[in-house]
Amino acid sequence: MKLLYPLIILIFTNFLGANRLYSINLSFPWNDELNQVTIRKDFQLSDNFYLCSSIGLIMNPFNLGFKYKNNYNKNGFVFYSGIGYTPLLIKWGPGVFYHFSPSYQWKATEYLYFNLGLTYSLYYDFPEANIMEGFSGILPFYQLSIKF
Repeated sequence: MKLLYPLIILIFTNFLGANRLYSINLSFPWNDELNQVTIRKDFQLSDNFYLCSSIGLIMNPFNLGFKYKNNYNKNGFVFYSGIGYTPLLIKWGPGVFYHFSPSYQWKATEYLYFNLGLTYSLYYDFPEANIMEGFSGILPFYQLSIKF
């Protein structure tokens, strides 16, 4: 639980900036972090690399990862790799998801973007101390992002 506080602080740091490094992601059935609704903040590390923190609904309420975009806020390929903390699932206890998600992003308007891609996930269950195969694998995703 103590690890969640720094992540929450990181997510909400400088939340008032208007540089389109913030986004609300709506997905069906899930996005690159296995959530249906996500609020994400990207911290630019270099021209193409970003540290991403987010909070979401469904599988991973807290996420932290790295993203590579060849054209930020334009059409182009996106590669995301990160971890998400899951406090409790229906059948299993708390655990961590690892995600790797290649996708392609289309810019629809100045603030509206679409992503289509695949996500590879591994779920590590803390009480069982092993990788749960029922939640691991490759899944397609479609994501609508509203950036601000």
